[in-house]
Amino acid sequence: MPVKNGLPYLPRAVRSTLQAMPRDSELVILNDGSDDGTPEYLESVTDRRVKAIHHQASGGVAKGLNFLLASTDSEHVARMDADDLCLPWRFALQEANLRSAEMVFSSVIFMNSRGLPVRPDLPGRIAPDATPLHLLLGNVLVHPTLYATRQIMDDMGGYRATAAEDYDLWLRAARKGARMVRTAEPVLMYRRHGKQATTTGGWLAKADDPLLDESYGQLARDACGCLGDTRTLRRSSVSGQAERADPQEWRSFLSQFRAKARLLRPAQRALINLRLSRFQHA
Repeated sequence: MPVKNGLPYLPRAVRSTLQAMPRDSELVILNDGSDDGTPEYLESVTDRRVKAIHHQASGGVAKGLNFLLASTDSEHVARMDADDLCLPWRFALQEANLRSAEMVFSSVIFMNSRGLPVRPDLPGRIAPDATPLHLLLGNVLVHPTLYATRQIMDDMGGYRATAAEDYDLWLRAARKGARMVRTAEPVLMYRRHGKQATTTGGWLAKADDPLLDESYGQLARDACGCLGDTRTLRRSSVSGQAERADPQEWRSFLSQFRAKARLLRPAQRALINLRLSRFQHA
């Protein structure tokens, strides 16, 4: 759990995580240059499963996450944000799903700054064979629900410093052939509030990020045989505004994408079609 200025949400995030965690696990928290009461709160936690590490200056999200990976040696690793709430069954459910996958994600229940539910997540389970196609339509995998083997995280070389370090990692993992699944059951109350470090949607579509364009382009070529300017495709697919791409190139992308989607099982095709329905020219 990386945190920078985590109050007032941090204590409930820590408590809910500890309540859901197996007894033989450890919660490692990186205080990444906080200047509020976060350091004092962390030092007050008496649960022996909590290990707090303090950095005087923030090194950024990707650097902090890689530091946390390097500071632990468990066979399995999981992510948690300092402003969300774990549901009690989270780790038991995800560990069971890890038997047939290398990276497990889950649905979430979105909530506002006061902890009130605001809207449901995209419904349904996302199977490993459908995950690469979903990623070409934007990031549908919620980072703080990640539960993975350390081996796959090591194989991927950890996070890179991009505008979306999580999305970049998922794209690279999908291209590598990692088995990635998202469970239909929610495991997290995911908080939406004005102080979040990142948001999803438009910023990702506009971001000028060569590393992210590279990882998206490689997956688009491998999964759908896409050629041409995949940088534009990445911005178009994430924003849902197909007019940003060359019309002929966009039609070619959708044709190849649909051909791959037809190979999926009916429930997985339906979920893909639900996401495709938002595109103006789909």
